[in-house]
Amino acid sequence: NAVFKAPTVERLAVIIRGNGWLPPSNCLVEMRARGSKPPLFLVHDGYSSLVKYLGDGQPVYSLSLLGLFGKQVVSMRLEDIAASYIESIRTLQPTGPYYIGGHSAAGVVAFETARQLHMKGESVALLALFDTQGPQSKALPIADKIRAYFTIMRRMELRDGFRYALAKLPALKEEVVRSCWRLIHWPSLRANVPLAPTLRNIKMIYLKALREYRPQVYPGRAVLFRAQDRSIAFETDSQLGWSGMAAGGVTVHEVAGNHFNL
Repeated sequence: NAVFKAPTVERLAVIIRGNGWLPPSNCLVEMRARGSKPPLFLVHDGYSSLVKYLGDGQPVYSLSLLGLFGKQVVSMRLEDIAASYIESIRTLQPTGPYYIGGHSAAGVVAFETARQLHMKGESVALLALFDTQGPQSKALPIADKIRAYFTIMRRMELRDGFRYALAKLPALKEEVVRSCWRLIHWPSLRANVPLAPTLRNIKMIYLKALREYRPQVYPGRAVLFRAQDRSIAFETDSQLGWSGMAAGGVTVHEVAGNHFNL
């Protein structure tokens, strides 16, 4: 792993810029290899706090987008991303039962991964969705979000309102950046022209796959861990848009916290 070979940013940059560097060919990232229990596969990153609470007997691996691309980034369907993740999972665990989860949008990829495993005749013991908005969720337009933020701020003291506004600015800025990226790269995406393997390009290709994804019903049961503090970015829904999407039902557990510190 390049991060461990180069513990400083400067040395890591030298490796990345060096001739012959390639992203990992396998999507698996080891978080904890030891343990006698079946491994837990978590889509993408951000689970270090969760791993601490799972106990030493639970092996945990994450699935990284970086393993999907070589020296060029091309448009992919979410179904293809899930299929690639299954290939990586099976290098470690050839058969089920599988334990899979994902936080936020990564939960959608976990959902499709579990669905494809079911279609291959495999058993999925756990599909965990951590505050993931489902296909029936209705996101508020950016203008409505801004109005909602101002409504909340007007109820606050001046200092608290200022802090609240500063906390929301990065998310609003990211939405603007994404809109500009799509505007600039739309012709390339339509023509499936390869892009440079930057983190921004990889992220945007992933978001494009999420927007175009049309999910089918999952034959098993899903477990949804819903943040107690609801996001104002979506209309209120107790199952976060997953109603009817899992034939075995959706079990909802409300967890203290918000979408980011769940």
